[in-house]
Amino acid sequence: MRGKSADLKNYLRSIYPLTKLTEHLFEALLPDFFEKYKKKDWFGIWTSRGTVLSTFTDAHVDINNVPLGFCAITPLGEFTNAHLCLPSLGVKLTLQPSCILFLRSYLLLSYVGKWTGNRFSIVQYTHQSVFDYFTEQTGEAVFPMADMPPWYQESYNN
Repeated sequence: MRGKSADLKNYLRSIYPLTKLTEHLFEALLPDFFEKYKKKDWFGIWTSRGTVLSTFTDAHVDINNVPLGFCAITPLGEFTNAHLCLPSLGVKLTLQPSCILFLRSYLLLSYVGKWTGNRFSIVQYTHQSVFDYFTEQTGEAVFPMADMPPWYQESYNN
């Protein structure tokens, strides 16, 4: 187990510059949201990180993420013709290696289309459960239910 722990620490050290860069960009572009995420600053503003290796995705929403929040997606590798598709908006974004995309992954149906070459991505996000735990511990709702979309409030109450 000790080797796996060291591997995890090495991985987190290697993506630390990317994590800090996305945090700084998020703060500059969306300062109000940054302040909300920062309140529970246990592991930086993103509490989860995923590495997606050469995988196409089906159309999906990330239903465990913060409904009013964001994830940061950074595609890496040597590839061409990659697209992030947002069918509900009728949008197809061309992805370039090392771009950083902030996406409301709970609210927007998305999928990654085909590409040519070697592509992987680092996805940084925070699940709603982290904010729920913060609320339980502090009594402070980072994203108050009254601010949530009506359809979310209804589904939460059911």
